[in-house]
Amino acid sequence: MDCINSDNYVGYMEQPNQKVEPIPNKKKPTIRGACPNCNSTRTRRAATKTGGGLFKRFFCKPYRCRACRKRFWLLSPLRVFFFIGMILTMTAVVTAAWIYVEEKLKSVKPLVASAKAANGQQAADNNIGEIEVNFGKENMGIRGDEVATQWFGKAAGHNNVEGQYFYGKALLEGRGITQDFRQAVYWLEKAAHRGYGDAQMALGDMYRMGSGIDIDLERAYLWFNLAASQGIKLAAPARDSMAKLLSPEQLSAMQNEAKRISGEIQRPPQPPAVVGQPK
Repeated sequence: MDCINSDNYVGYMEQPNQKVEPIPNKKKPTIRGACPNCNSTRTRRAATKTGGGLFKRFFCKPYRCRACRKRFWLLSPLRVFFFIGMILTMTAVVTAAWIYVEEKLKSVKPLVASAKAANGQQAADNNIGEIEVNFGKENMGIRGDEVATQWFGKAAGHNNVEGQYFYGKALLEGRGITQDFRQAVYWLEKAAHRGYGDAQMALGDMYRMGSGIDIDLERAYLWFNLAASQGIKLAAPARDSMAKLLSPEQLSAMQNEAKRISGEIQRPPQPPAVVGQPK
């Protein structure tokens, strides 16, 4: 069946009890919206059925001739314009998002240079890590997990604790990067030993469930205990459930280990005192 333009076409309303005789005509229709088989304008809308191809189903409307009973399709300009409008809108949104990200990326180099000049290499690394983590969070909703994980990896390399946690989680879940449990444990432990509560909670879950590592209820209790001390939600119930499965000796040993780790947590460096100002 051919698809014919149906600009402002209104079908003929058949009278009740009226006998309709087919009008044989093998020529192409000369009336806009007429039946392509008999050139009759006595048509009505038909139900959409399977078949006809995607183009007809998306951009045409089905009709049936009352004279010869033949079913045919008419092009719908409204559907065509709607589809074109959707494509243009999506293109504009993606372009605007891309321009926004590119402009943000251009601002990284000046910030890095000024950080190095003002505070030295260590402070610059901290500032760079914070910038990269922020870019990672922004790209999670724009460019996808792969680009976000690349930024988190850079932040982790600059010793940013939040970047280490997000990068470890990405490796654990295989989000935007190949899943690697060994590397996930490495980066999550680095963040956990620096007192990052979410990383401690994630490690507790890994040891409890055996996600990529051997199940170790003692280590699970240890990290849940540390996460609970950071106020992480659900950490305390998880710690208590692990405590029921351990002996008093095991609990005592893990509590002592938790105290040791808490005493070794790296605290953020304090800013230098300004000369001439009271400490």
